[in-house]
Amino acid sequence: MPTQFDVIVNRQAGTVLRMGTSAVSQGLQTAFQEQLNDIVYADAPNLQQAVSRWLKDNANTNSQLVIGGGDGTILTATSEIINYDSEVALGILPLGTTNQSSFNLGFSKDFIEAAKQLRKSHAVRLPVGRINGSYFLLAASLDTNTTETFHAREALRRGEFLTALEKVLLTSLDVLTSREQTLSVSTPKTPNTQCTGSFILAVTPQPAHLGANRAEGLKRRLLHGITTSRKVPEAGAISLHFCKNLVGNAIGITDHLLRGRWLDHPSVTTLSDSEVVVSPLNSTADNQQTEISVDGEVKKTTYPIRISHHERTAKFLAPDCN
Repeated sequence: MPTQFDVIVNRQAGTVLRMGTSAVSQGLQTAFQEQLNDIVYADAPNLQQAVSRWLKDNANTNSQLVIGGGDGTILTATSEIINYDSEVALGILPLGTTNQSSFNLGFSKDFIEAAKQLRKSHAVRLPVGRINGSYFLLAASLDTNTTETFHAREALRRGEFLTALEKVLLTSLDVLTSREQTLSVSTPKTPNTQCTGSFILAVTPQPAHLGANRAEGLKRRLLHGITTSRKVPEAGAISLHFCKNLVGNAIGITDHLLRGRWLDHPSVTTLSDSEVVVSPLNSTADNQQTEISVDGEVKKTTYPIRISHHERTAKFLAPDCN
């Protein structure tokens, strides 16, 4: 019997908000045809529960779980699968604002074409990072500039246009005036190092060669550069990148960005090790709350921030050919 696909879609995903649930469902029915078993639309706060319910109900069935949404949605589903200790290979549909996980695996940017690709796919394993108990697949951002940008995106989604505009303008001003953060960083190889940057990124050793797709447009080149850089960590390691003085290095950074290797620019300081611990310069600030962005979603956490490579990999479906 052919594999049957159960699709759980984030109702707040960018494509769903733009097209509506009826049009998305029609597209999925056209792509999956007789192999489509069910489509469930879940609000973002209920996604984890929807995935957990599916795992419990389909442990020994011929059904395949597919998640529709952006990178944050994919991370939510992956985290639940890891916590459930399941060996399910997750299928992805690029329905979000950012879909780098899907692109890296080689799926089309069009969700209907990606659904067709899922019908002829195979399982691959990808590394998982950990940051203060949470997981991430692509990158975790520790800087204020990035978290404020994502706050602006969420305000825009809520229809708070003036709030979104204010946050974008303030963040742009901070970047133009080279607002930077200096943090204390310790690794097994380099203890107690001070690093400064406008943007601070932790990345996993993503095998970017899996996907035949290449970044198109500025946003995807920026995201794709995280996984194609020569500074991508070796297996079992995490890399922390401090991007400094972006305005002063704008020409050089832009050139590297257009070539998909912006993290390789000399203004980017990189530390790579099995574990990275980040703290404020003021040691008494430990346990103070801060915000980080994990695969595009803002989360609250506390210092010190411990970043490491998770011992378990995550299983995903990748297209047989592109």
